[in-house]
Amino acid sequence: MNIIIINKELTKNLMDSNPDIIINSNFFSRYGYNVYLVTLKGKRLDNVQFKHLIVNNKCKICNNNYFLILYNFFIFLEFNKIIKKLSPNIIICAGASSLYFSFIIGIINARLLKIPVILEWRGSDLLLKNNIIRTLIKKILLYYSNTNIVQSKKMHDTATKINNKSKIITIPSKGVDTKFFIIKKYNPNSYTRLLYVGRLHPIKGLSFLIEAFSIILENQKNIKLIIVGDGVIKDNLINMCKNKNISKYVDFVGNVNHESLIKYYHEADIFVLPSISEGLSNVIMEAMSCGLPVVATNIGGNKELVINNKGGYIVKSKNILDLKDALNRLINNPKIRETMGRFNRKFIKQYDQEIILNKKIELIEKILYNKY
Repeated sequence: MNIIIINKELTKNLMDSNPDIIINSNFFSRYGYNVYLVTLKGKRLDNVQFKHLIVNNKCKICNNNYFLILYNFFIFLEFNKIIKKLSPNIIICAGASSLYFSFIIGIINARLLKIPVILEWRGSDLLLKNNIIRTLIKKILLYYSNTNIVQSKKMHDTATKINNKSKIITIPSKGVDTKFFIIKKYNPNSYTRLLYVGRLHPIKGLSFLIEAFSIILENQKNIKLIIVGDGVIKDNLINMCKNKNISKYVDFVGNVNHESLIKYYHEADIFVLPSISEGLSNVIMEAMSCGLPVVATNIGGNKELVINNKGGYIVKSKNILDLKDALNRLINNPKIRETMGRFNRKFIKQYDQEIILNKKIELIEKILYNKY
C-alpha cells in the first residue's frame, strides 16, 4: 500500500521545524505502508523509515519572488510527475500555506488517479481571517477532499461553518510522546524561568509577551524569559528588549533540535504561549507532559488543552495586562505551579502519541476500504 504525504512549505530543516510530519511518516512506515514524503527543496532526510523525495523547480527563468504564477506552474508539473510515477493508493496533504498550493496539488492528482485524498489542516491555513476569495477556496477544498483532519474543536466548528457538507474529523497532528517528554523533578530555580518555544512570527504574539514581561520586571528582577526558536521578527524582538533595557533578562536561544527541547522544559518553571492564532499546539502538549503550568491565549485549541485555573491560566489574546497578571500569579506561587504541573501531566495522557497516531491509521484503513 503506497501513501504519498505532500507538504510544499518545508524548505529548511524538516525535523526541527516540522517534526510532526516526520513522526507521522515514520509511524505509517512501521505499520507496513510504503510511505513517500514529497516536499519542496529542503535537505534530504536520512535515517528515516520512509522515502523522502524533493521537488526542484527546473524553470531557469523564474523564481518565487518575481514570477510566482510561472514558478508554481512548473512546481505543480514536477509534483504531478512524481505522484503519477509512484502510483499511490492515497494522498495525504499535511498542512498548507495561505495559497493552499499543496492541497490543490493533492486534490487534482487524486482526481486524476481516482484515489482518495486527505487534507490535514494545521491551524492558520483554516483559521486565517476570511475574505471572499479565501472562503471560496476553503469551501471548495473542504468539499473535494475525501476527508478533512482538523486539530481541535475550534477548527472543527470553523470548518463546518465554511462547508457543512464536507467530511471533517478531529485528530491532533501527532499528540505528544509522554514516554520521552517526562515530568520534571520539581526543584525551584534560584530565579523563575518563563519559557516560550516556537516560531518567531507576528502570529505568535511575542511582542505582547515582551511588553508584559517588562512590566513584571518593574517590581521584581528574580525572573528570566527564555525564547526558543527562530523567525522573521527575531531582530525586532531583540531590539524591543534593548529599547526597554531588559536584554539581560531575556535569552534568545535560537532553533533547538526537537529531541533537545526537553532540557528547556525541565529547566523552566512556567510555559507561556501568547499566540494570536493557533490550531492545537504541540509545544503546549510537550510542556504539559513535562509537568509545567501553562499560560496561553484564548484562541484555537488552547482552551481544550489548558484547563483554566487547574492546569494554568487562559488569557485574552493581545491583552498585555491579562498576560502580566496570569504570569505574576504563577511567578509568586511555586506551590500552585507544582500542583498545576502535576494536573497537566495526568490530563495530557489522553493525547499520547500512540493513541493519536493509531486513530490516523484507523481512519486511513476505513477510507481505503470504503468504510468511512
